[in-house]
Amino acid sequence: MDFLNQPEVQNCKMLCVWLLIGLGKLWNNFDKARWQAVRITSYIEVANFLLDDVPEVRAAAVYALGQLMRNKSVNNEHATSTNNYICDSLTNSCGWDGSVLVRLELVVAIQWFIIDYHNRFAETCLELDKRVFQDSQRISESSTNGGGSVANFSADRRTLSVGSQSSEGGSLTTSMNTSTFNTAVPSLTGRLYDRQNIYHQWQLLEKKALLSPFERIWVIALRLSFDPMSQVRDIAKKLVLYVTNEAEEIRKRIDEANSATLDSPKVKFVVGSPMTSEVLNALAKSNSLKQRIRNSSSGGDSSRTIDKFSAVSSSAIFTPKRRLNEFKVEDSQQPYIAVKDTDVLEPITTTEFVDWCGKIFNKRIYRTLYDEEQSGARDWMVDGVTRFTSLIPSDWALHTAEGVEHTAKRDVTRIQKCDPNTFPSSLTINFDRTIHCLEWSYLRPFVYVCDGRKVQVFNTRVNSRTVTPKFEFVVNDDPLFEDPLSDIIVVNEKNHEMLLMGTQDGLISVWDPYFDEHSHDNSGTAKMLTSNHIFNDQTRIYNNYQNNINNKRFTKYSHNKINHTLYRWDQNNGRLLCGGNVRIARIWDAWAEKNKTDINLDMKDGISSSLCADFNQELVCIGFNSGVSSIYDIRIAGKFSKIMGIRSETRSKVVGCSFLGESSTLVIGHEDGIIKVYDPRQFEEPLEVFKADEYRVSSSVKSSPYSNPLTASFMSFGSLNNNVVKRPNYPLTMNNMIVQSSNSIIACAMNDSTIRLFDLEGKRHKSLEYVLHPQTTQPILPSTVSTMRFHSRRVHLAVATEKNVVGIYVVN
Repeated sequence: MDFLNQPEVQNCKMLCVWLLIGLGKLWNNFDKARWQAVRITSYIEVANFLLDDVPEVRAAAVYALGQLMRNKSVNNEHATSTNNYICDSLTNSCGWDGSVLVRLELVVAIQWFIIDYHNRFAETCLELDKRVFQDSQRISESSTNGGGSVANFSADRRTLSVGSQSSEGGSLTTSMNTSTFNTAVPSLTGRLYDRQNIYHQWQLLEKKALLSPFERIWVIALRLSFDPMSQVRDIAKKLVLYVTNEAEEIRKRIDEANSATLDSPKVKFVVGSPMTSEVLNALAKSNSLKQRIRNSSSGGDSSRTIDKFSAVSSSAIFTPKRRLNEFKVEDSQQPYIAVKDTDVLEPITTTEFVDWCGKIFNKRIYRTLYDEEQSGARDWMVDGVTRFTSLIPSDWALHTAEGVEHTAKRDVTRIQKCDPNTFPSSLTINFDRTIHCLEWSYLRPFVYVCDGRKVQVFNTRVNSRTVTPKFEFVVNDDPLFEDPLSDIIVVNEKNHEMLLMGTQDGLISVWDPYFDEHSHDNSGTAKMLTSNHIFNDQTRIYNNYQNNINNKRFTKYSHNKINHTLYRWDQNNGRLLCGGNVRIARIWDAWAEKNKTDINLDMKDGISSSLCADFNQELVCIGFNSGVSSIYDIRIAGKFSKIMGIRSETRSKVVGCSFLGESSTLVIGHEDGIIKVYDPRQFEEPLEVFKADEYRVSSSVKSSPYSNPLTASFMSFGSLNNNVVKRPNYPLTMNNMIVQSSNSIIACAMNDSTIRLFDLEGKRHKSLEYVLHPQTTQPILPSTVSTMRFHSRRVHLAVATEKNVVGIYVVN
């Protein structure tokens, strides 16, 4: 342990992994090493590695602590408390760990505690099942009788995010009875391992304020059985199935005992311990002796002898005899040897972590997200300094990237000429379902279209009228949960393109579409590489207008509450900025697969509605629905990190914000159509303010102030340009604003279903005089733009409307 605590050793992550694995094997195989670790509290020092930045080190620490619990040298109160402390440390630190490798080892580690106390876990499972059954019966009776004040937890939107569950759960928050069998257990054989039943057990424990030691372990096992990664989910199901099978056996014995008592004769109750055969023989002898003495004619001395013998017999019969697990002193004097093979517990499930770490030394130990033959060297495993895996793009990727950059400059030059025919809609796709998010591929002419569960990839260069996806894959394939995707982000765009996807409840996942590194084709089926929850420890907050129930008594039971989570990715630093209807903004380190920084937000500002970051300048901007925009310097800790607060005069909601390129220029757009440009490093006042509902008036009608202005381009999917648009007779508001940071182009989606484009080159805005009108039919009833996305470099814009129409605008 002294060697492991040296700073030079801790910098060599590969050595840390091997030392932790060696400690685990030592603690499992040798009793003396195990108790030496307990005596000097070495397990506490190993638990500190559960917070390491390297996922492999965290997994090795979990493995070592799990092997310490596996050793069954002595079973006494001290050993039980030590294992309980270790198991609590593992679940608290790694229950929601972002690394799949760590969560796999966590399942293997806690199985030893579950095996040792399987009866207690089975009783806990039975008690929870009884509570679920009673609550479901109560709700069904309430719905039959016309409602009531019972919590409608069965109607709530199911989600894997714990923070999405309201802390006020009605009858679910009542304390659980610690007695498992105080009432009749319903005979429901076969339903214990029903997936919905297990889910309701999990939610019962999550909403309970105080958990017992066994409940704390059981809730982690239930949670991992619903893990988004199939590897973790499959082995955790084995643990849950092991406990539920034990619970079924207990339930069968109870049912058999209950059925046997119906026909059984009356029971004699005996005070004290049950009588053994020796005691029964002694009692029979005493009875015969009494009978012989009574039959004799002797007097008082014999009666005293009888009383004395009776007292001894009753004392021998009714004295409690308790078997205590005492630690024998003579055992500690014996020499310590390796544990016998017969004493080693058979695992319920295993992983190949140690075998994977035991590969040939000339191969890299790190399991990258790509094939190991294609991955670059991870020098940080030796020196602890270099943090990133460097992948050299292929010659095809380098050549294609040069072409994209050259074409992007041409696109900007052509669109600034404001030619109406420069920016047509090249592709129109009709869907029969709502489109939630869009994204562009950087190297390939593909656009990703997602309806919340399925992602389809379309080639934008196809000229045929019938457009079919090049390929597609399902992301959310679990029908038990309602958590649609809300954002797709392309990462590693120049070397190994992958997709970072986020749901409205904060579940992020990384997918590899398996593109060929030398062409536009894909070489395999898309596969999910990792997944994790971002805001699992945060409670969601809601506005009053989101509750559609007028009676305030039932406001907390509303099931119409919908979460929203915002995502912004920074490729250069490998960080993901996340926010939403929570009290923090979180910076997620994709390399370490853990939280990097949490920014506490003011409660008075409201709910986050937009966010952006410039990690080169160490700046983060959070926009709120109250019209407030707060700018934070993430280098400053605590409440002093907020360096600037901007408040809208009209308290209009912030619908978009973004930093421009490599500068510190910040653009903030409000719902009332006002756009402000700031330089937060120099001035608190805006550099420029303009409105997004500007119209360019035709030169022939400029003299008439009441004439309807013309747009430079009224563009419909599949129609011609230069159409006249009249100014609407209702106030224009802005629903969404996105910014292409590389070219300083702003797109504003208005409530009249139009999109206005502006150019901010040189920190002075210039209307590009393009008003995009994405309509196919019925222009009198316009369809609002639901989502839109710029290409990262080229002037390409993908738009989706509420009528499920997706259109692609490109520069000719």
